[in-house]
Formats: sequence, C-alpha cells, structure tokens
Amino acid sequence: MNYKSVVAKNHKGFTLIEVLVAAMILFSSLAIISVIYRSALIASDKAEKHVNIANIVPNILTNVQLDIRSQANQDNKFISGKGADWGAEYSWSANLIDYKSPLPVYDIDTGNFTEKAKKYKYWQVSLIVFIGKTQQQFSYNEVSWNDS
Repeated sequence: MNYKSVVAKNHKGFTLIEVLVAAMILFSSLAIISVIYRSALIASDKAEKHVNIANIVPNILTNVQLDIRSQANQDNKFISGKGADWGAEYSWSANLIDYKSPLPVYDIDTGNFTEKAKKYKYWQVSLIVFIGKTQQQFSYNEVSWNDS
C-alpha cells in the first residue's frame, strides 16, 4: 500500500452540507445582531432628540410667558403664537380659565375693605416643540396680569 493513499482515505474534509449549515448559522447570527444594533441606534437617536427638546424647553417657556404677559391687557379669551429658538420651532395656544381681582384690602381710613378691579388672568397653555421631525407636546398653567 501506498502511504499517501492511506492518509488520503483516513483524512476527511467537511462536506458541502456541513459548510452550508455553518454558513446559515453565521449569517443568521449576523442578521440578528445587525437588527438589534439598528434598533438600538434608532432608539438612541430618538432619545437624543427628546433630551435636546427637554434642554430647550425652559428657554421656550420664558418666551411664551413673555408673549402671554405682553398680551395680558387685551380682552382675549384665546391667544396663540409661534416662534423659533435654539434650533427648535414651537407653537403655543392659551385659553383663559379664570379672570380675578386681587384680594380685598382693608382701608384704615374708612374702616372698610376695598375691592380692586379684575387684574389676574389664569391661562391653560398648550405648547408643541419641533426639532426636525420630532415633536413633543407640553401643557401647563400660566398667570398674567394687567398693568393698570
């Protein structure tokens, strides 16, 4: 017997089926990992946009508050506005909930309580903030007053 033929008969390689099964397992694992990675990347991107909105909101609330207070002397029951700040666009609307006067004040000279004219307005404000395609809605209450 030839030594090379004995070695060749005892030495077996992988069959085509074994290679195909191993390749299927490898590619399936890679596909699952890429789907998990992609969804984690999308979630991270979305969270980053919401964090950016949360960081910008205090500045926007100040602008909305100033807009509401500048329109406080008007007799509107509904006011709204739009703006842009720090790379975000926003729109807001406010509905008048209550319009009251200050508490009565005791007048020492007359010995009576004096009523003041209506001054304070209580608003329900709805705010929508946009950064790109991401939007977030906020709702809160605001107080304004007449200067007179």
